[in-house]
Amino acid sequence: MTRIIDAYRQISINNLKLKLNGKPRETAEINIYPIDKEITELRIWCNKQLIDVIKAKPGDLNMVHF
Repeated sequence: MTRIIDAYRQISINNLKLKLNGKPRETAEINIYPIDKEITELRIWCNKQLIDVIKAKPGDLNMVHF
């Protein structure tokens, strides 16, 4: 999933705003890794560099559960 970092250095995923360490107006690629049923890890990449790792609850992301 890709998003563009806004002027406040944030991206949003299904109305969940996340602050990042990237530069504004860059394209960020988000990789989602489920750790267990209660924690999901989001790895955010810009220009082939890992810029941030964020842990969130799967319910906060409002994604489809299989």
